[in-house]
Amino acid sequence: MAGSRFVTADLHVHTRLGPGESTKGTKPTPAAVVAAARAAGVEVVGIADHNTAANVDEAVALGGPDILVMPGVEVSTSDGHVVGLFDPARTGELKSFAEASNLKLKVVGAD
Repeated sequence: MAGSRFVTADLHVHTRLGPGESTKGTKPTPAAVVAAARAAGVEVVGIADHNTAANVDEAVALGGPDILVMPGVEVSTSDGHVVGLFDPARTGELKSFAEASNLKLKVVGAD
């Protein structure tokens, strides 16, 4: 295949955002994720926090010719988690999809 090549990718990375995620520095910022990926030679990184797309614009803006940042969301279900990655040019659709009311999220212990 003309133009085809293998790339180094990590398509399931979390930042500090999302219900249940720590904000005390145990999970990195989008800038730290992208910087670490660059340093490791990763060419595609998928950032998907649990049940939120709050940082997708920041994350996508950190991409460049050397690294593609794929924005996403990891949706919690009763059977496990599903990672959905989106086109970096369509973060508006991702944010609409990831709204709590659309995902029908329920806070555990709120009943």
